[in-house]
Amino acid sequence: MTRTVDLAPRKAPRQARAKRTVERILEATAELLDEIGFDRLTTNLVAERAGVNIGSLYSYFPNKYALLNTLALRLSDRQTERIRQYLRDVDPATPWRDVSDGVVDVMVEASREMPGFVPLQRALLAVPELHEAYRRTSDPISREMNVFLRRWGIDLPEGRLNLIVLCMGEVSAGLLDLAVSEGLAYDEAVVEELRNLLKGYLMVYLETGGR
Repeated sequence: MTRTVDLAPRKAPRQARAKRTVERILEATAELLDEIGFDRLTTNLVAERAGVNIGSLYSYFPNKYALLNTLALRLSDRQTERIRQYLRDVDPATPWRDVSDGVVDVMVEASREMPGFVPLQRALLAVPELHEAYRRTSDPISREMNVFLRRWGIDLPEGRLNLIVLCMGEVSAGLLDLAVSEGLAYDEAVVEELRNLLKGYLMVYLETGGR
């Protein structure tokens, strides 16, 4: 029998004090991820670092996977908003190759700013439930990217366009994980290969007129 991991928070904080408590819990989770990694992370350690009792933590989060899922959703929101703003602000006359590179740069920049990103990225790839939940957050980016794919001449049914963006996201997640596999700093050579892969992938559709 397959065990299902509960990823949903038990409740949302309503009062200011409760919101501060949840913020401390999430900040402590990110700090500990950087210090000890995903495997050694426990809810007891998070509660201790956050300065709250374990009962308070469990009143909001059922397990450490729910904590990681919440952090992943925050990362996704940050990346989505940065990409959305970039695509909306970029000059429509900008060559598509530059726009593609710019999307990668925005993803990297947003990730760098988030404490605990490196071990969180690894957890997202290692835990199937977390990866599936994070994958579903690509929908808002798909809607924004689809506008640009059509502008570049890639005119396909919406389902196919969404698949293209999903594949781009999967490749990005895998290579961004590789880029940090040796430490806490991005390997710029790997990031450059990601830029090249995405441009090569898009070129397939641009050269065939979107078929």
